Amino acid sequence: MHIELKNIKIHADMSEETTCFSASIYLNGKKVGTAKNDGRGGSNMYWWDDREAGMRVHAWAQEQPTEYDFEKLDQVIGCLLETWAKEGVARLHQPTSAPEPECYTVRMESELGYEDFEYSSIIEAREGMRRLRDKIRQQADGITRTLFLILASEDVAPEGDEG
Repeated sequence: MHIELKNIKIHADMSEETTCFSASIYLNGKKVGTAKNDGRGGSNMYWWDDREAGMRVHAWAQEQPTEYDFEKLDQVIGCLLETWAKEGVARLHQPTSAPEPECYTVRMESELGYEDFEYSSIIEAREGMRRLRDKIRQQADGITRTLFLILASEDVAPEGDEG
């Protein structure tokens, strides 16, 4: 069974929790459906042109080794998108003779210096950067709440009113 994605459109500007995309699903060279994700953390959505082929694709995905034992077709589609993204990056940013990078490094500055985070794919790196951004926002929110509580707990009298 040969599954391929074509007409892939990734919308990074709309991706929040998951990758926002749309793609045509081909089975053995024939278009059988469409996969989409709205990028807000939910599962992929599938529309099948050929219901029987869609059932075969789902059954085939269930037999594949994946990281998790649920939403296996979503994981297979994610791997296909990742492969497409790697090939796209190689074509756009590197000569065709250059080897594909083995990992992508994101360097982040902190009060302790620099910290490097290594990822095996560009999609994984983007997701990692999103998680880091969320972590920084949570820390900033915590600092803001702490400052607010400190200011609220101080009994500050208006200037000139010492009596």
